Amino acid sequence: MHLMYTIDANGKRIYTLHKVVAGEVTKSAHPARFSPDDKYSRHRVTLKKRYGLLLTQQSESDLLRFASRYACKNANMSLCNLEDLKVLGQ
Repeated sequence: MHLMYTIDANGKRIYTLHKVVAGEVTKSAHPARFSPDDKYSRHRVTLKKRYGLLLTQQSESDLLRFASRYACKNANMSLCNLEDLKVLGQ
């Protein structure tokens, strides 16, 4: 038996040990296993390159928006500019 969950009407998880609840198939509540010998890493990177999803392929404004969510909140900055983010990234 593994811990499973379903999503209720409010979007919250309801945990159970059953595989099917009220005719709805439940999902596993456990994360996927991590392996340092990741056989499919190359394929994920190839797909991200193909569809422009790598961080190196993002525009400067997208990177600023992404970095500002994490770096600026932690550094207590009211405004972030590219130079601030470059310093934080080093």
